[in-house]
Amino acid sequence: MRSTYPKPASLSLQPTARTSVPRAARRGSRLWLLALAALIVGGLTLAPETDPEMPSAQIVSGRAEVRYTEDGYPQRWGKAELELTVESGLTQIAPDAVLAVTRAVSAWQAQPERPRIRVLGGDARAQRTEDDDTEAPRLDEADLVPDGKNTVSYRRLNLPGHRKDLAITVAYADPRTGEVVEADIFVNARRDFALLGENPEHSPSCAAQRPSTQCGSVYDLQSVLTHELGHFYGLGEDVDDPLSTMFECTSTCETHKRQLSVPDKGSAAELYLAESPRDAKNVGCSVQRQPGKIPFRGLLFGGFVLLMFWRRKTQ
Repeated sequence: MRSTYPKPASLSLQPTARTSVPRAARRGSRLWLLALAALIVGGLTLAPETDPEMPSAQIVSGRAEVRYTEDGYPQRWGKAELELTVESGLTQIAPDAVLAVTRAVSAWQAQPERPRIRVLGGDARAQRTEDDDTEAPRLDEADLVPDGKNTVSYRRLNLPGHRKDLAITVAYADPRTGEVVEADIFVNARRDFALLGENPEHSPSCAAQRPSTQCGSVYDLQSVLTHELGHFYGLGEDVDDPLSTMFECTSTCETHKRQLSVPDKGSAAELYLAESPRDAKNVGCSVQRQPGKIPFRGLLFGGFVLLMFWRRKTQ
């Protein structure tokens, strides 16, 4: 998210040595060998790609609508439960910054179709004191590498086109299935944040004329995090409704993004209820088997069973 939000971005089995006295092959052994060879050849023919594409980093942006891969799979989480770790650096904004993350998560958990998120707090011993002037670390393009953990961090954004953003969400997704495997939220330390009190004003974000405010140039951390949690789930920006949480621009002092609008809820429901090609194959009152398709692992297991049976018969 940005204060003047950025334009959408262009997420063996090893044989054992054995010495034995040669024996004459029993009748039918060649048939077993031929059957085994056929299984192995068939297995290799149906084997999937051995080098799947690694998920690449993508800054989540674009319309707040369901996005699909080239194969027609919606880009979303496949897990029912997720963990989100709040790094201790976020407490430089406020000692209870973890509370802002928890409340932001709660705003998106009301509907059952989305994955449940468990928030894990950072190391309290590493919290910044009033006399600590340590500068938050920078986030460069070289840092956008998946580490197997979903995090909320406080960084000085140093990415081209995003230095002035309030925060960004970087997602890693399988380019074939669209499944998100990791997502990280980075709050920009170049901006001023605070945990603001609830503001009764509910005016459009980034309007040309806004009501007078008393907080100066400070942004509400909980509102920003609620917006980023929408990206975490897989939604893009809303470019039409300035009253929605996922609207592309955020104003200082506003807190209305803490509560989801009807379009926000509808976009999230559509994303996680969207049918994928795999789901479409199982539509109907009965399951129809696809003829002629045998799993690769099943072929290898069958080949192994035949091999063991043939060895026992010829020893």
